[in-house]
Amino acid sequence: MRFLFLIQGRTTDDQPGYHDGCLRLLQENRISAYDYFCYYDGSDNLTGKGWSEQWSRLERKAKDFSPDLVLLQFFHGPMDNVSGLMARLRVLPSGPTIASSCGDPFAPGLLDHGFPRSFIESSSLADMSFFSQMGRSAKAAEKWGARNLLLWPHGNCQKRFPNDFDAVTWKPEFDVVFVGNHTSVRNPFSSLGRGSKKRAALVDALTRRYGKRLGLFGRGWNGNPAWQGPIPYHDQVKAFRRGRVVFGGYPHASDDYYLSDRPFIAMGSGIPLIDYRVPKVDELFLEERDWYLFSDSNELMAQCDKVLKSDCAEVMRKAEKAAALVHQKHTQYHRMKFAIETMTALRMARLQKREFHVPEIEFLLPGPSGRDAIRNIRG
Repeated sequence: MRFLFLIQGRTTDDQPGYHDGCLRLLQENRISAYDYFCYYDGSDNLTGKGWSEQWSRLERKAKDFSPDLVLLQFFHGPMDNVSGLMARLRVLPSGPTIASSCGDPFAPGLLDHGFPRSFIESSSLADMSFFSQMGRSAKAAEKWGARNLLLWPHGNCQKRFPNDFDAVTWKPEFDVVFVGNHTSVRNPFSSLGRGSKKRAALVDALTRRYGKRLGLFGRGWNGNPAWQGPIPYHDQVKAFRRGRVVFGGYPHASDDYYLSDRPFIAMGSGIPLIDYRVPKVDELFLEERDWYLFSDSNELMAQCDKVLKSDCAEVMRKAEKAAALVHQKHTQYHRMKFAIETMTALRMARLQKREFHVPEIEFLLPGPSGRDAIRNIRG
């Protein structure tokens, strides 16, 4: 299959793990050819007619490349004329199978962070759509006409965050580490506003309990005695490894399966992770083996105390195995592999005029049915 990847970024450096995953899949002969288009390239000038000109550039590239598969990565930005883009892709001589994807925790409620028009248009016109969460979001997408909806969680970037933890030289400075921003939100009643308030309350509780034994990294925590200042995105694993335990924070979402990339990165760092309990995430990782979950501040304190008081060698052995699991099944390479396998299966089913069956979802734990990880499969 010839694969064209529309990358959310100005260059491939904005999505190095996904791009590296595609290059690896090409090397492994899982795709026969690979090309990409960074759709925010030149985005400073992309207003009004600028987007039409951008789509014309993409159309020329696509005609020259002749793709079988086209994936629109995280296609929910301020793009214009998305329906026009989809129409251009539809009439390509190669007749590609097209998928759109959503990576942010949008939700359909009146007070929630609603889906942008760009994603509604692309997913309603695509052959398949990938979601970082399911539940209400997938139901809403089905109502606006999207079909073949599949869970596509975030993953650890294998390029920026390799599995290189050295337990022998590890000397933690903090009991608990949190990496995340505290942002002010215009509407405090929105899902983002509620999430920001909940995150701040959890950080306050940790600060009261652990004081300067809490390592707090990120923007917006001015005045907190545990604050270490902001850090670059690519330095977060270094921060995680300065603690005995990582607090995952509140994900600003509670729809089925939703995890940002932070839990995958944190777990892949080799440090024990305590994260917020979201419905269905127990189908991805096993509680008390791979990570530790909480539902409120009291449970968070109890989980932190329990891990910190447990035998350190045993806790770190569990964390080492959890990191290995992340690097074996939950990197951005693995996400690209699943996306391409699934798109290929749909394309072949249509060409052969047979029923479409979703390939094995390898990132789910053995046992769970995973029936809520797919929706509206119509081939």
